[in-house]
Amino acid sequence: MHAKHVTFDDEIALLGSSNVDIRSFVLNAEISLVAFDRGVTAQLRREQIRCFGASETLTLDAWEKRMIAHKICENLARLAGPLL
Repeated sequence: MHAKHVTFDDEIALLGSSNVDIRSFVLNAEISLVAFDRGVTAQLRREQIRCFGASETLTLDAWEKRMIAHKICENLARLAGPLL
């Protein structure tokens, strides 16, 4: 899932793809939506709970034990990131 969302007081929801940085706002033309609607906010909370239920927690131990090939690919992607 790429979209981000946050809810406030069961009444307000912020939903979008923006990473809240200059690159997202200027270069990537990403956008966010603010909804002042209890129904929308409730739907987003239910989706978040569903996603958490289908996820697993990533522990520091598991992160440190990932394969060397994954670490190399991640570092190469990090280097190339600003060019993308």
